[in-house]
Amino acid sequence: MNTSLIKSALAMTAAFAVGSALATETVTQLYGATFESSPYGNVTNDYNYTNNVSIGTYNSLNTSKWFAGSNDDQSIITDVGAKTGDQALKLQTEGGTLTNQFFGTLLDDINDARENAKLRFEANVKFVASDTLECGVEAGGDAKFALYAYAPDGGTTNLVVVHYNGIEATNEVTDVEIDTEKYTSIVVEYRTDTSMDESYFSITVDGEPVTSDLAEDDIWFMTINSGDYLDISSLCFKGTGMVDDIAISKVEEAQQSGWVADPETIAAGTSAATQYSELASSALATADAKELTVWAAAKGIAFDDVTAAPADYLDAFLLNCTVADVADEKEEFVLNITIDENGVPVITLPAGFDYNGTLQLKGATSLTGDWTDISAPSATYKFYKYELHL
Repeated sequence: MNTSLIKSALAMTAAFAVGSALATETVTQLYGATFESSPYGNVTNDYNYTNNVSIGTYNSLNTSKWFAGSNDDQSIITDVGAKTGDQALKLQTEGGTLTNQFFGTLLDDINDARENAKLRFEANVKFVASDTLECGVEAGGDAKFALYAYAPDGGTTNLVVVHYNGIEATNEVTDVEIDTEKYTSIVVEYRTDTSMDESYFSITVDGEPVTSDLAEDDIWFMTINSGDYLDISSLCFKGTGMVDDIAISKVEEAQQSGWVADPETIAAGTSAATQYSELASSALATADAKELTVWAAAKGIAFDDVTAAPADYLDAFLLNCTVADVADEKEEFVLNITIDENGVPVITLPAGFDYNGTLQLKGATSLTGDWTDISAPSATYKFYKYELHL
């Protein structure tokens, strides 16, 4: 495939891929096209795509429509070679541009996201490489950027990013290699700096960010056209190749406040300080965030109470109880020590004891001696205790 464009516009060679949201983001899908419910045949035959469903002949200004830029366009929806499901879009634009035009409330939603949050363009693309660095996207038009695969004679196939380099539009050959025998997952995030009338985009290929010395913070490329061309009106494709699973989403920073509703979404090993900034540098900073969240939900512990006085809740969290029950839990924690037939002590915890944090066994040769961390009782020590800590 040669290139694909997004107009007013963006440009792109093949397809975007679906990515997963960070815990600090809220992602709302605005538009999707999987091509599954569409009839085989020319993609421009008056079929629209909204919420991944073909809705028939064009009769609404709230969705989108495909337009061919050439009467010779042979792009079709095919049941051969899809990335997911049974169908995909096969591109053969014959020198023209295949345009997916946005209308009505969809257009409004896309540009509201562009201005007030971030836009995420996703797709799976099977590229057909170009042997030239000329894609026809230049400053002065309404295209925002372009992506395509480039393979000079005898060379590797690499991703090219068309962006503004501070002086002019440039076709930058990146070090990202493209395998034209398979689909490539592409995610483009797009943001606007309305104070400067500038827009930027970042690219992820198969889960890895595309970097450049010409990009802001190494990942944010400036779009070719800004100023009067901030609005986005269409997603465009040019050349040959395959596209599947297009999605456009609004990405917002999540306003995390209070306990996470589903503790299972917290990654294993995440500290309370990392998950909850309010607990950074507190007595509970190194607590396991998932354990802390489960404990709070089970015991009905309010987030604001814990963050107001974390140290007051440390013992209650470790003993897996409420603050009011801490004294009773400590009193009931009595070790049962017996000696087996080999003269080795056997230590049994209180029945039903349930705790958070780490329970460390310690041994000493005398009550006045030093306590040593041990993994199991032995004949070496006469005295034992457990220490419960984060």
